[in-house]
Amino acid sequence: MGLATAINEWTQYLSNLLEDIVNEKREKSAEQPFENNKSKKEIYNLTKYHKNRMWKILDDTSNEQNVTMDSEYDFLSWMKEEEPQPLSSYHLKNPVRYFFGYSEEQKRERDDQFRRYGTDVNGISRIAVRVRIENWLRNVGINSNFV
Repeated sequence: MGLATAINEWTQYLSNLLEDIVNEKREKSAEQPFENNKSKKEIYNLTKYHKNRMWKILDDTSNEQNVTMDSEYDFLSWMKEEEPQPLSSYHLKNPVRYFFGYSEEQKRERDDQFRRYGTDVNGISRIAVRVRIENWLRNVGINSNFV
């Protein structure tokens, strides 16, 4: 149920935690301060990307609403890598616009689940335990027609 009601807070918490870890590592290695580094920008962009993928994930009114985001990072290529790579390696010279939306199949599944169980707290709780929530994340593309 926390996913449905506090996803933005959880995402922000994880973002802050990641910043703390980076700061701690920098202090131990005597590198430049976090504020003067690209890491903060990378964390901010990554947080924004994931918030958009999860935006109103268990809200029955969000089916048709696509979300957009401009970023100077190629998240799609970065996430396809089999071996972990620094996000900074995927920095772009020109920002790209990402489109976040549901496929027709996702819309049908969502509509069916909301119709079947309802949209109140009890219904959302039932849905959350019955479906694979990761299947309800918004699809991401750089072309609004091929999200």
